[in-house]
Amino acid sequence: MGKILINVAIFAVLSPYASAQTSAPADPLVTRSGWEVGGQLSDYRYEEPSLGVKIWGGGMGVTGAYTHTGAGRWFFRADGRYGYGSLEYEGSGTKDSVPYSILETRGTFGKDIFRSDGISVSPFVGLGYRYLYNDLRGTSSTGAIGYRRVSNYWYAPLGVEILSNLVYAS
Repeated sequence: MGKILINVAIFAVLSPYASAQTSAPADPLVTRSGWEVGGQLSDYRYEEPSLGVKIWGGGMGVTGAYTHTGAGRWFFRADGRYGYGSLEYEGSGTKDSVPYSILETRGTFGKDIFRSDGISVSPFVGLGYRYLYNDLRGTSSTGAIGYRRVSNYWYAPLGVEILSNLVYAS
């Protein structure tokens, strides 16, 4: 309960900063420079059916990003997130309250390349890194001894952001 109250307090303090971003450019379909800060709730699930292993649980965390725009409609975005929680384990016995955390950061760049009929298309590409940790050390309900799991990997985010003006005729 204490962790939830701490996170609610953090979100309450950060919310005014997220809403105090720089003013929007004249065209709302252009990628904007600025900061973003937010919270996250997550659902974690991991299974190894051949071994009968299941790990699951919920978590919470914080996210943040900064976008910089330049000449020619180019943009660069750096973003990250940190989350943590408590998992349940079922396999060679059961175990409750398995701590886990995840840290992810990435940088992407792209360009607003097409705008027509109230639509903007902005492809992007980049490089990201993810670190996952969960600690199954200790003994399960059957006396089996667990292990600490660490996962590190690099990845290449590739995507398209599509923005549209929604105009309603009255």
